[in-house]
Amino acid sequence: MKKIISAVLVVFTATNFYAAYKIHAQESAHGEVTYSLNGRPADKIINILQNAHQFAYFAVYTITRQDIADALIAAKLRGVDVRGISDSGQASSVPSQKSTIKKLEKYGIPIELPQKEKGLMHIKMLITDNAYASGSFNWTYSAGEYNDDILETGNSEILRNKYLQIFKLLFSKYKNYAKN
Repeated sequence: MKKIISAVLVVFTATNFYAAYKIHAQESAHGEVTYSLNGRPADKIINILQNAHQFAYFAVYTITRQDIADALIAAKLRGVDVRGISDSGQASSVPSQKSTIKKLEKYGIPIELPQKEKGLMHIKMLITDNAYASGSFNWTYSAGEYNDDILETGNSEILRNKYLQIFKLLFSKYKNYAKN
């Protein structure tokens, strides 16, 4: 009987410890919303990229900022798995985006450019192994200097995993899109 009670206490203690750990992890999650014209959102994206260790996945409608492109390349050169998705219409009609994407691809960063029949690939998000960024902020000079945009950044494991699921679904879908 004592062995059964001891086993129950061990299981109960381990279960409570795990629950307390999960609660603490969510309580320590950090999130922040930045307004583009006074919060330097590009610096926040670059900081997230500099702190990535395993992966950095992005989906962005427009990417023309060279400082962000350089941070993506630096992450790739450090051994981080970097890959992205962008809108094919933007990539073909905006010369500075076309050259930015070519630069990223030159460094081995795969970027899917879906040729959609309807709609846009209009997401703006970044997911790494320890943080995320999302909002209306395109990765352009104008978005940080003239446009009213927002960028939410954080490290919540729950939100990171949701963004990661979306990215993986889209990257796989658009990878197959390009082959059809």
